[in-house]
Amino acid sequence: MPHAWHMRKRRVLSPRAARLAAGEVGEEEVANQLSLGLAYIICQKLLPRADDAGRVVAMEVLNNTYAVQNLIRAGKLEQLYSTLQTKTRDVATERMVTMEQSLAGLAA
Repeated sequence: MPHAWHMRKRRVLSPRAARLAAGEVGEEEVANQLSLGLAYIICQKLLPRADDAGRVVAMEVLNNTYAVQNLIRAGKLEQLYSTLQTKTRDVATERMVTMEQSLAGLAA
């Protein structure tokens, strides 16, 4: 069994990741980095097909728009779903999909 110093020596961390691992980074910085690093948040459910020939995926897709980034940075995660519902009808490049819409599309 190698010594602890040997194991630490093999880890390669960026300075920011090292500060996070050491507990030197606050929630605000984590929220900021998360808001900038995300492209999408996707929730998926595998459901049995109506003809029992396998499964089909239903998914909810939240694009990381400026509004979503601001909500994440501000810690207002409870408002994300209302943003998701609102943006399903807006600009095609920002269009998002709720689970209900995905299920309705599969049932049609």
